Amino acid sequence: MLEKRLNYFALFGVLAGLGLSSCGEKKTAAVAVESSGGGDTPAAEAGVQVPEVPKASPDARAKALGYAQYLPKETEGFLALYDGKGFVKSLRDSRLGTYLEARAKEEGMDLNEINEEPQAAMFLSLVAEEFFVAVGKGMPQQADNLVWVGESVNFHQMRMMVSILDAQLGGEDEGMGDDEMAMALIKGIIEDSKGGTGILETVQVPPLTIGAKVSDEELREQLAGMVAEGLAQMLAEIGPDGKGFAEEVKVKRGDAEFTGIRIIGEKLVAMVEDSDKEQMSEKLGPANTEKLLKIGATKNIVLATGTHHGYVVVFAGSDIEELQIAESAADSYASSDDLAFADGYLGKQLLSVSSVSDALMKGLTKHGTILATFAEGIKSGLADTKNLGDTRDMEVLLDLLIKQEKDLMGMISYSPAGMAVMLDEGLKMEIHGGNNSPSVDLNVPRKYASIGDRDGVLMFANWVSNEEYADKSMEYVDTLGEIGYLAASRAAKLDIDARDFADFKEGFGMFDEKLKVDLLELWTALRGDLCAGLGAEGAIVVDVKGSMPTVPGIPQVIVSKGKAPRIGVIAPVVEREKISDSWKRINGAAENILKFASEMSGEPIPMQKPMSSEKDDLKTWFMMIPFQNDDFVLSVSVDEQNFFASTSKSFVQDLSASLKEAKVNPKDIGAVLEVDFGVLRSYLGDWIALVDENAEELFGGPDGAEGFRSELPKIREAISATEELDSLSVRTRKENGILRSTLHFKVK
Repeated sequence: MLEKRLNYFALFGVLAGLGLSSCGEKKTAAVAVESSGGGDTPAAEAGVQVPEVPKASPDARAKALGYAQYLPKETEGFLALYDGKGFVKSLRDSRLGTYLEARAKEEGMDLNEINEEPQAAMFLSLVAEEFFVAVGKGMPQQADNLVWVGESVNFHQMRMMVSILDAQLGGEDEGMGDDEMAMALIKGIIEDSKGGTGILETVQVPPLTIGAKVSDEELREQLAGMVAEGLAQMLAEIGPDGKGFAEEVKVKRGDAEFTGIRIIGEKLVAMVEDSDKEQMSEKLGPANTEKLLKIGATKNIVLATGTHHGYVVVFAGSDIEELQIAESAADSYASSDDLAFADGYLGKQLLSVSSVSDALMKGLTKHGTILATFAEGIKSGLADTKNLGDTRDMEVLLDLLIKQEKDLMGMISYSPAGMAVMLDEGLKMEIHGGNNSPSVDLNVPRKYASIGDRDGVLMFANWVSNEEYADKSMEYVDTLGEIGYLAASRAAKLDIDARDFADFKEGFGMFDEKLKVDLLELWTALRGDLCAGLGAEGAIVVDVKGSMPTVPGIPQVIVSKGKAPRIGVIAPVVEREKISDSWKRINGAAENILKFASEMSGEPIPMQKPMSSEKDDLKTWFMMIPFQNDDFVLSVSVDEQNFFASTSKSFVQDLSASLKEAKVNPKDIGAVLEVDFGVLRSYLGDWIALVDENAEELFGGPDGAEGFRSELPKIREAISATEELDSLSVRTRKENGILRSTLHFKVK
């Protein structure tokens, strides 16, 4: 077991050890903006300015948002699903839905029969009209508690793993059982200096309300009765007539009556037997056991259910008084500013609305980490080891990782979040707030935006990176690599008598002696010089106008008339010399790596010499490989302003020429992704037509052609089923200083 753990750990170290360099800041390529008249700056910190949506009245929100009008105004989080039955029907009635359902039926899956199954029917009845989940006052604190407990668990798990490894290396321990590990974790959480019992004392069940609108009175009473019966059965088992640690609760809210149970922590703790307390004391210590039981005695759980204005409602919390129903829309969550984002969509065909308050967002994010808590646990464990040698260098790196993560996370700011999903020329999702998306610069116009407007573009993505965030991210990755390499190198020096571990040590030694320097050089060239030579903007474009490669065996008609996708990746040039330096370093490292590969294989693997070509100011480099042509060749190119990596030299020539004429629109701010399904359908249709016209030649005669054509109706039917699909687009930007993202699955 020990050898396997070390092998896995060391293997990760070898792989991660490729990231040992650092990257300095890059210069941002200048962007020439064509003025639209007026204004000093094309993009301010607020992003673009758009007209404010008029604030809707609570009654208008209530009409569109359903049960939000009955929730307390201080609700902290809300999720509602609307018209599930209608949405499912629209999917099934669509051409693609009809096609997929028919294919499923052929495979023996009939959706009509599934709908008739009791469990499926029950689920569909809950989401048919409206289904909601809401969390109330106190949830931010409980979210923070939950995050803290999770972080504490991660810390103590890592510390425990290091301790177990150290003990095994010293021959003192063969591992802990699951129960022992669980108790050790609980003990660690209780004694945690950052919170411990202080956090556990504040843990409560937050007010949670779940419900569904069921207009059919008979069905509503049936569903409500099932929930009430379940609570009644629970009360019979643990209430006064059962184990005695629960009691019945009843409360009226307006004209609605709620019934349920209250689980009483004090009575539950009183039932803990002395023998159980002794066992807990042995594992956790007497003081910790006493604290835990004392805390448990203060915790109560309330579960209740009832019906209100056509809704079946279930409540969970710590106190029945937390169950509140607003008397009017003006006093309800429908009047909360947290729902202001939805005002522009109230007249749409809403499928879902969700919101997270500022306080809840902070509770969810304030104490969360990526890897820092794991690193702290490992560092704490290393400080107490006896058999791992001097670990101070590892502890220093772990400290550095923790600091770098803090700096990285410090660039992320959070805000109230809202999301609306609707049917609007297809499926549209509108997201407001959440965080500031620091990985992209949302204040700089994109100079490559016009590329997406070219005819025949299948896919286009364009963004401007935040260089400070990118640099900090790569420094973080570099440190992870250093930690991984150091861990692997230390593992390789351990004296463990096992064949598998001996193989690892031999492999790592070969890597360390023969490959490490060149792989580091390769990484540094890409991570350092190439990064420094390129600007912050990036674009990926794919069209379907490329020529086919002249591969032997492919019929000439396919080579002559068939079209292949062309892929281009573009970035601005800010320092041509850095790009040139990166190639020299990449070339030198690659030659050495190929030399090592030749030694290992016993066969010479010569380094290929790149070819080059020039057109105007565009210079292109590529490797000579068989079957290529100008429209099908892996290449990199540089002109006066841009760097290109592509599968087509002629594609790059077109892109370079069009960018010389491109004007920057100040409104093209943010990040975009676009996919055109019409282009894809047309491309597939052209290929089907080409193959159909030449079927005899392609399939070896009339019999083969007949076999292909017999399948054509099915192929055409599948493509035709997508005819309603128009495009997919994702846009992220700032509007009036607020992060906005839109995902639109557009249909005709």
